[in-house]
Amino acid sequence: METISEYTLQPNMTFQADTFFVTKDFGLRRENGLRVTESGAAEMLNTGSHMDLIEIDC
Repeated sequence: METISEYTLQPNMTFQADTFFVTKDFGLRRENGLRVTESGAAEMLNTGSHMDLIEIDC
């Protein structure tokens, strides 16, 4: 979603927040699911969840 988007957010809508970090030799992408609630956004990851790091030699 961009700052110029004209979407009307409603409770229980979901979307992904992506973060990218890239250098000449390294790249990282983090995705986090979000759900719209009556009081704002809520992360969809449950307490105790984890992320896996995957290293790929190119």
